[in-house]
Amino acid sequence: MDKAEIVKKLGMLGLDRVWLADKIPYTYDTTRNSLTEKVAEPSSRFREACERAIKEEEKLRRGTIQEKGDTIWKDVMFSGEETSRIYQGKVIGGYERLEDLYHDAVVVYCDDLIASRQVTAPDADTQLHRPSSAASYASEDGGDQIAG
Repeated sequence: MDKAEIVKKLGMLGLDRVWLADKIPYTYDTTRNSLTEKVAEPSSRFREACERAIKEEEKLRRGTIQEKGDTIWKDVMFSGEETSRIYQGKVIGGYERLEDLYHDAVVVYCDDLIASRQVTAPDADTQLHRPSSAASYASEDGGDQIAG
């Protein structure tokens, strides 16, 4: 992990150099100075200590969405019809925040998956699309094609 990656990860996790200095065997001054733009890449030992501390923090947070400014929904897109259905469900379910509906829907669905290993769609209009592998995703969207 290079200096830029360390700084980026700290920001994503909402952590600062004070936190990092507390987790690695370097003083705050050394940590702060090593991560400034004015200094060349810090030593490999320093970078490895930072990487270990950051990975340990990520391991502690695994399973939760705690990264600053990041959610699991950043890569999800819904069509206009789907968005309309989602907002109808929000109102009917009495949810004030859309995030609460998403949370409940995902957690309940995952609990069903875990319990039964297979969940059927609620009705014939809702078809769940589950390619069997990442290669299936690539072939479906043409990602396996080389432009020529």
